[in-house]
Amino acid sequence: MRLDDSSLNYLLQPTLQELCLHNCAGLSGRLLSQVGQYCKDLRFLYLSSLAEKRDRSIDVSDLEVLFGGCSQLETLILMFDVSMFLRLNFARV
Repeated sequence: MRLDDSSLNYLLQPTLQELCLHNCAGLSGRLLSQVGQYCKDLRFLYLSSLAEKRDRSIDVSDLEVLFGGCSQLETLILMFDVSMFLRLNFARV
């Protein structure tokens, strides 16, 4: 199944506790902020190849929303090229 940003409404639910997406090239950094907004009970998140093949950037603010919204998050595995971040202040996250 191929997912893109338009799939997020169907994928993200308030009761979701685990999300594991491999080869997510069709999804942008928006996924991170949407998960933070809509998946408050999320405990495990694994994402690989997010946005890499579409030359989309992932902003630090997407991670900030994720961390701010997912207070129950126990495990976070993000596998992508971190040099894609737009801002240089990644360390504050």
